[in-house]
Amino acid sequence: MFVFSNPSPRYIEALRMSQARLAWSYPSVGMIKDKKITSGYNLDHYKICIGKGIDDYHIARNLIAQWKMFPKWARLYADKPAHANQTVVVVAKAF
Repeated sequence: MFVFSNPSPRYIEALRMSQARLAWSYPSVGMIKDKKITSGYNLDHYKICIGKGIDDYHIARNLIAQWKMFPKWARLYADKPAHANQTVVVVAKAF
């Protein structure tokens, strides 16, 4: 969705709640987990090592739970900690 002005937090939260009541917008929810690739979809799945050991695992897990994997220029509206099946709004300036 594109808007021509900076949306207010109230507008974004209303959008997030209205979208949360809707069905998924695509048919292949769980495609990567289930390894059942729907015809017409391209599976981009990459892995890199970002650390080793239990300490690094806990650091990464906590950062993901707080949505820190997004760049600073992206404003994120979501529950914290991150959890499955939640609706997330990411706001980024296009121009």
